[in-house]
Amino acid sequence: MKCSVCGCNNLFEVRIIDSEILSGYGVVEQSVKSYACEKCGHVELYVSQEYLDKRNRQIRLKKEHEAKIAELKQKIAAKESEIENIKKIISDENQTVKTVREAKEKLDKLESELQQLEDEAGIVHRDGSVVIEDGYTRISHF
Repeated sequence: MKCSVCGCNNLFEVRIIDSEILSGYGVVEQSVKSYACEKCGHVELYVSQEYLDKRNRQIRLKKEHEAKIAELKQKIAAKESEIENIKKIISDENQTVKTVREAKEKLDKLESELQQLEDEAGIVHRDGSVVIEDGYTRISHF
């Protein structure tokens, strides 16, 4: 490491209080390492690799789940469209009894599939924010 002010290579670690309290867990984590220049006293701050890795993981998981939500929304829209088409067939009085019965069976199946998709979307997406639970950590976007 080198001082960005004078270029000196002699830096020593100093403790600057910069703690992040993780919500819900009460855990305190040091996120910044600080070093002072022996020559000019300038302080250099470095974010720990663990902190960067954790932040990058949160961003990656958020993007993955946003993509999953978008995919679920597309599937829901497709099912709703199919349901509307089936309802038109059922309400058409020119259809045979057999066709209407088959359409009603298909409608029941589609409504069940739609409910499953909506339930899945509800687990992934709560109140407009992405929440991921991996059994140990609860991560929400920042």
